[in-house]
This record gives sequence, C-alpha cells and structure tokens, in this order.
Amino acid sequence: MSMLLILGFVPIVIMAINSYIINIDTLRERNDIAKQGAVATIQKARTDLSKTTNDKLTEVSRQPIFENDFDFKQIRRDLQLTISGDDSYTNVIFINQNGKFTSAKSIKDTADLRTKDWYKGAIQKEGQIYWTTPHYLEATGKWLTTASTVVRNKKGDSGVICFDISYDGIINEFADMKVGRTGSLTLVSNTGNVINSTGNENAGTVYKIGKNISQSPEFKAIANSKKRKGTLHIKGESQTQDIYFDKGNNSSVTWTFAKVSKKDLTTEQTALFRNTVFIFIVIGILIVIATIASVRWITDGVGIFKNRIQEAASGNLNKLDKYDPSIKQHLLKKLAAKFVSPDPNGHEFNQIAYEYNLMIDATAKLIGHVQTNSAKVDEMSTSLLDLSKQTDRAVDEVAQTITGIADVTSSQAQETQESVTKLEELSKVIDELNESVQQMNAESDESSKINQANMNTMDKVNSNWVAELDDMKALSQSVQNMNTNIQDITKIINVINEISRQTNLLALNASIEAASAGEAGKGFSVVAAEIRKLAEQSAASTKEI
Repeated sequence: MSMLLILGFVPIVIMAINSYIINIDTLRERNDIAKQGAVATIQKARTDLSKTTNDKLTEVSRQPIFENDFDFKQIRRDLQLTISGDDSYTNVIFINQNGKFTSAKSIKDTADLRTKDWYKGAIQKEGQIYWTTPHYLEATGKWLTTASTVVRNKKGDSGVICFDISYDGIINEFADMKVGRTGSLTLVSNTGNVINSTGNENAGTVYKIGKNISQSPEFKAIANSKKRKGTLHIKGESQTQDIYFDKGNNSSVTWTFAKVSKKDLTTEQTALFRNTVFIFIVIGILIVIATIASVRWITDGVGIFKNRIQEAASGNLNKLDKYDPSIKQHLLKKLAAKFVSPDPNGHEFNQIAYEYNLMIDATAKLIGHVQTNSAKVDEMSTSLLDLSKQTDRAVDEVAQTITGIADVTSSQAQETQESVTKLEELSKVIDELNESVQQMNAESDESSKINQANMNTMDKVNSNWVAELDDMKALSQSVQNMNTNIQDITKIINVINEISRQTNLLALNASIEAASAGEAGKGFSVVAAEIRKLAEQSAASTKEI
C-alpha cells in the first residue's frame, strides 16, 4: 500500500507543482504582453505625431514664401492654413533673425522670442529639426512640446519656424489602456515630468500628472539603461514588478513605460492555488480508494491461499477452486477468487494456484503409498510381537535359575562385605588420630618460635629505652648550659645599654656646653654629635641583640 501510494502521489505532486509554476509564468507572460502592447500603442502614437510634424515642418520650410524677402502677412496666412483642421498643433510661429515674428494665433508673451529654447536649439542644430522638452501650459491646462527648424532665403536672411504641439492626441490613447489588474501606463519627459499616467488608482502604481519622478528607482533605471526599449528588473522587487519601457529614438524627448504592482497576480495565484489543491485532494482521494481496493483485492486473494494451506496443514488437502462467475458475492471477493483461480495460461498468481493444485494431487498420491506401506509394516510387526513373547518366556525360565544361584552367593558376599566395612572404619580412626598428633606437634613448634620472637623484641625495646633516657639527660644538661649563657648575655647587654645611655647623656651635656662656648665650642659640638650618634647606634644594636 505504501509503494502504491508513493507511486500515485509523487507524480501528482510533481504535476501539480509544475502546473502551478507554468500557470504563474503564463500569467506573468500575459502581463508582459499587456505592458508591451500598451507601451507600443503610446509609442506608435508619439512616433506618428513626431513623423507627421517633421514632414509638415520640412514641407512648410520649403515653401516659396521663404525663398525671397520675408512677407510676414503672407507667411501668417500660410501658417494659418497649415494648422487649420488639425487639433494637434496649437500654434505656428515664424521669427526672423532681427526678432520680428508672426504666428497663426495670437501670442500673449510678446517678449523677445529669440530667448526661447526652441529658437536657440534650432539655431544650434541648423539643418535639423529641434524638439524641446515637454512643458505644461497652465493657461490651457495642456502639455506641449515645440518642434523648430531654421529657414534661409536667397539673400541669406534667416528665420525659425516652430510648431507648438499638444499631447492631447497621445493622452487620448490612454483611455482604453489596461495593464493587468493593478498596472499603470505612464508617459514621461526625459527630464522626469509625468505627462500622463493611467491605471488602477488603488494599486499605487499611477503617478500624479505633472509630478517630477526623476529621483524614483523606475526613472533612474530607465535613464541608466543602455537599451532604448526592453524590460528592467529593479533590485529588491519581485519579478511581477518588472518594468517595460520604450525611449524611442535618440532625439525623443518623451519616454513610455508600464508596470504592475507586486499583488497584481494575487487573485489569480490564489484561485490557481485553490484549484490546484482541490484537484490534488480529489485525485489523492481517488488514488487512496484505488490503492485500498487493490490492496484489499490482493489481500483477499492471498487469504484464499492462506486458508487452503492451513487446511492442508490440518490434513484436509483441498484444491483451489476455479472461478465461477455465477456465484453471488462481493465484487472484491469475485476479483479475489478470479485472482487465484488455477489456470496454467493465466497470470502469475493463476499459474501459482495451478501448480498448488498439482502439488496437492501429488501429496495425496504420496500419502496413499505411505498408507499401503504402513499396512505391510503392521503385519510384520504383529509377527515380530508373537516371536518376542516366546523369547520372553524362555528368558523368564533362565532368570529364575540364575536368581537361585545369586541368592546363595549374595549371602556369602554380604558377610564378607560387613567385615571389610569394619576394617575400613578402624583404619580411618587410626589415620585421624595420627593427623591430630602431627597437628599438635606443628602447633607446639609454632608457639615456641613466637615466644622467642617476643623475647627478642622486649630486649630491643629495653635497649632503646635506656638509650633514650641517656639522650634526654644530655638534652636537659644542654638546655641548662644555654640558659646560663643567655643570662650572661642579658647582663652584658644591660651593661652596654647603661653605657650607651650615659654616653648619650654626656654627649648632650657636651653639646649644651659647646653651644655656650660660642665659636670656640663648634669643633667640640661636632665631636659631641658624633659621640651621640655612636651612642644611638649602640642602643640600636643592643635592641637587635
């Protein structure tokens, strides 16, 4: 059962895990495709607008009105015709090198337009079309960018034509865009200003329009990427949060990117996990039921074998029955009966059952031969029993004769035996007496030796005691001599002490007299001081002694 369960569950577990991983990868791939599709749509709209503007700007710059002297009235009419009917362009401006300008629509800011970024950029890149970074126009509430180029007439006079381009057309493309469940699609300038961002507001992936995100990890990763488009993985975030971006060509001033939140696949993952677990449980139950049924089927079949073998052990040699489908019984019982039905051409258990029946037949024949031989042996045993009885009678007669002879011999032997017994007892008593005497002699010798050793020990103790007394007398005399010497030393020390005291007193008196004598007694004062020092040293030495 364990093996069947393992063989059943291991593939199911592997298949469930593999299916879960494949489905998660599929969901991520779906999100990646949605990101790429949304970004591609916005980029296509941006590219189309850029290409259309470049073509229109090139076409306008080549018109005949810019070949000769600049006629500002005619230029204004032509510029108005150029942008009429096209909402993508909010205005067209022409300015010459002297600062004189005209435009299709009126301009509120009439300051020197030559200070504008679009004018300076066009002059620096003469012969090319210059695009400015997108900027927000608060008066109209719109995001604009400007494309400009330089024109020259035959006299060499120059001017700049610029188109103010609105991002409304591109922003309108965001309306139907959806990136996963929680994703967002963002159009941002190359300086980090958010032009538009749409998606699930509750997921936290949408950026506020007009916000500068140049310091965000997403923008930094896109800006630092050497690729113009592709997928980026930000360190510390999940694979689900990978960003797909497209920066367009090298002159593009806007970038587009799409991303989803970390929990974008949570709903699908939960449902997928729940379905996987449900399928696993259902298949697991089926495997357990099938395993139990299979094991029960095999166990019942083996039980039939076991019962027949036990019957054979009891002497009842019954063969295994062939399967009879007409017998009504439980399905597993039927399968078990069929499982052990004897059949030489069936599966292994059928063949074993067939061989078992052959063994029972052979055993029955062997028992028959044994029974026949047993009958013959029984007859021969009966004849042998009769002969044994006759021999037994003859043996009884001989035994009676021998018994008579044995009785007489036994009486004589008994008397002889009693005499021998008494002699043996006497001999034992003599031996014991001899051993006792020898033991007493040995113990007497041992006692004599011990007494002699004791006497020797006592002599040694007496000698040692006498020597110890002599040593004690000598020690006592030495102590007395030492005491006398110490008393003598004490007397001498006392005498030295007295001398030292008197010397010190004399030195003191001498010092006093020297002080009274004045200058004449200074030398004597020094001698008195030295005498006092000697007296003090004598006193100190006496204390040490």
